[in-house]
Amino acid sequence: MENRERIVILGAGESGTGAAILARQKGFDVFVSDAGKIKPYYRELLDEYQILYESGGHSERMLLSAAEVIKSPGIPESAPIIKLLRKKESRRLSLRAATPMPKRFVLPEVTVKLPLPRLFIT
Repeated sequence: MENRERIVILGAGESGTGAAILARQKGFDVFVSDAGKIKPYYRELLDEYQILYESGGHSERMLLSAAEVIKSPGIPESAPIIKLLRKKESRRLSLRAATPMPKRFVLPEVTVKLPLPRLFIT
């Protein structure tokens, strides 16, 4: 079942990328936004799952167009983007933490496995 509701994930580290993949698998229109540089490993995963993303800042228009914003746990409540979203939060826009994932995403038959990064020791 396709659900075209837009979900924005703030932060493209392990938890943010995992949340984005899970939301995509559940049929949501997903957009990931990271204020910093997204590591190549996570960019590759987002590309593999055809998830749109931005790095180096947040597009306020994209964030405010979402039905729900899920933030990674590493983003403090004092971050300017979180303060803005809290001010704009309404029935239409909901801000949640990525951990624990909202219950509607956590179903026994859904498992998101992120491949482990390769480690080479010379």
